[in-house]
Amino acid sequence: MKWLFNVQILLLALMTVLMACKKEDQNPTLPDASFFANPLSGEAPLTVTFTDDSANTPTAWSWDFGDGNTSEEQNPVHAYNTAGIYTVTLTVRNDDGEDTKTVADYIEVLVAAAPPCPGIPTVSDFDGNIYHTVLIGEQCWMRENLKVTHYPNGDNIPYVPDQTDWTALDDTNTEDAYCFFENNPDNPYGALYSFAAVIADNWERDNGEGQGVCPDGWHVATNEEWATLVEYLGGETIAGGKLKEDGTTHWTSPNEGATNESGFTALPGGNIDALSGIYFVNGMYGNWWSANEHLSNTAGFRQLSYDKSYISFAATYKSNGMSVRCIYND
Repeated sequence: MKWLFNVQILLLALMTVLMACKKEDQNPTLPDASFFANPLSGEAPLTVTFTDDSANTPTAWSWDFGDGNTSEEQNPVHAYNTAGIYTVTLTVRNDDGEDTKTVADYIEVLVAAAPPCPGIPTVSDFDGNIYHTVLIGEQCWMRENLKVTHYPNGDNIPYVPDQTDWTALDDTNTEDAYCFFENNPDNPYGALYSFAAVIADNWERDNGEGQGVCPDGWHVATNEEWATLVEYLGGETIAGGKLKEDGTTHWTSPNEGATNESGFTALPGGNIDALSGIYFVNGMYGNWWSANEHLSNTAGFRQLSYDKSYISFAATYKSNGMSVRCIYND
């Protein structure tokens, strides 16, 4: 009977082990989704390598890159072609089930830098200041505001830093003047010029027709050339955002609609009010002369604003001080 009792104990132990194993089988090992990527930001087109870092031995993978594209590879490489911020989702599976991980706003794709003008990546003025160029459509523009202190023929442009002296300027084509924000020639906004200075003292101190204060081979943009630029960028209502430097390093928040998609990198240099001589609204507005007179005492200009995405056209007194951008001669 003793041996029978021992057999019963052995059978009971075996049944206990089998039940324990069965219980373990009833607790599945689900996968635990995880991943990382490199790089996380960059200019379009941006190629990103995604690496599966999931636990518990997944056997299938489903990626959603957030731009309408997917993959079932474990470690895919994906190219983002359009600027934007993308949410990425990974779902992993094994025989016991699935798990999903989503990372919001994970990949940031920036607008690609606009190309420089072919064969003309930079240009220097009479003073030796160097400016980068940007090709927008078929036009070649300077990427920075002008800050030269001499006319193309070498003559000095009158420097007028005093408010009272600036208010004494007449609205003519021969009342030349320039100054800098906070009298600092190293500021990022360039110089501000009266219209007479822009057109090189009534076109008498330049070296070519329409050149004005710009370097040789370049000229002050006309109303028509500004209009061509604006039309190429989609019209007045949206072109301003495409011209403005993005972010709020120089522009006042919210810098509405700014993408700098064009590469023009417009900065808010403000203006000098001819009536008061006061330097106005740096950070809020950018104003650029055109080469065209409007009336005998006024000339045309373009304006960008911190709170709007459009670019406006208007005319103002010639003795006001505003920024200049030059365009390459065709």
